[in-house]
Amino acid sequence: MPNETSPLLREILNRRSTGKLTTPVPNTEELKLIFQAAVTVPDHGQLHPYRFIAISGEERELFAEGLLQSAKEIGEVNETMEKKVRKKAYAAPMQLIIIFSPKESKIPEWEQMATCSCTGYAMSLAANSLGYDTIWKSIGVGAGSQLRELFNMTPTESLMGWINIGTSETKTDSKLNRIKTNQVSFALKSANLEPIG
Repeated sequence: MPNETSPLLREILNRRSTGKLTTPVPNTEELKLIFQAAVTVPDHGQLHPYRFIAISGEERELFAEGLLQSAKEIGEVNETMEKKVRKKAYAAPMQLIIIFSPKESKIPEWEQMATCSCTGYAMSLAANSLGYDTIWKSIGVGAGSQLRELFNMTPTESLMGWINIGTSETKTDSKLNRIKTNQVSFALKSANLEPIG
């Protein structure tokens, strides 16, 4: 494969999600690099429709309580569900919260959301390149009042999700489950689509 020895391409091709994470986590200088990578994503109009918040250590309890309250605001939560929701905040030693912060603009909101989504991928790749492991996570409900207050969210902002970040507990490479590119990639060839790959 051409340029397969490129460190950047190798990082992208080998990217995978890692669920079981422990310390160490990025230090302040490494976090700055990760956030710098995030803001390089394509951004039509240079609107920067996103904000990021790093959570670690004891602060995760505030996150856990906010997640639980968010779930309770849309319905009854039993003991099993409560444990499951709270566990999300402790699944990794650090979370990088991604808040979608759309701006008033001629740029449609869906395009701004696409930009915000790309930041998560950029942060994951940057963290991987620094030797850390990651996985994108979310909650199946919107941010409730407690989370919105915790993150100082405006009425137009929403919780996109978060990146769990740390170091793999097992240090064993998980199996990459990639589809064949010829299932999703084609050359137009005058509308007679030909698979690539």
